Amino acid sequence: MDPHARHFIWEWLLALLAQGKTILLATHFVEEAERLCNRPACLRTDVRPHSLIDEQIGCDVIEIYVAHPVS
Repeated sequence: MDPHARHFIWEWLLALLAQGKTILLATHFVEEAERLCNRPACLRTDVRPHSLIDEQIGCDVIEIYVAHPVS
């Protein structure tokens, strides 16, 4: 993602955080996690995705799709 788009998304996420929203962010950029997360966590695993879901998450998975993102 280009720097302009990244900063636009950062500002949008910071606005959501200011409203008390919880955000799950997956990134490999430490500076993004540092700036955007109150409680960052690291996940590193060598297991297959289905095994990870079965062992750590369980069968309750929620998927959220937003038709019109907040501007």
